[in-house]
Amino acid sequence: MAQLALEHKSEYTDSICFHCQQYVEKILKGYLTCLDIDFSKSHSLVYLVDMINTKEKVSEELYSIAELLDDYAVGIRYPGNCYEPTREDATNAYDAALKIKNTIYLHIREYLINRKLNTKKDNLKGTTGLYEGGIV
Repeated sequence: MAQLALEHKSEYTDSICFHCQQYVEKILKGYLTCLDIDFSKSHSLVYLVDMINTKEKVSEELYSIAELLDDYAVGIRYPGNCYEPTREDATNAYDAALKIKNTIYLHIREYLINRKLNTKKDNLKGTTGLYEGGIV
């Protein structure tokens, strides 16, 4: 939605920013679930990144992006909000969401590959002797 809006209805900057935040929120919650980390119901991206940080090191860049997008969580959706994001804000939010998506997808891929390798190793232990030599 954010990409289409940027391309065709860029004046809807509040919606673009909100959807970028929501997209990242879902990605982070999916990764937390993948890592088997319990988390509270929250829209705070910084909180979700903190939870990931309990199991693996998180970069300052990821924290900075989470802080940037946190501003677009819920408050921006209600009338009376005096801040209207600019087109540049919307583009930055979109770029930030893509950066987190790419980073987290790589981590998920790595996690699943390692999990698959560990499962293969467990299945081979004590049955063929091949595991001892590191062949999996």
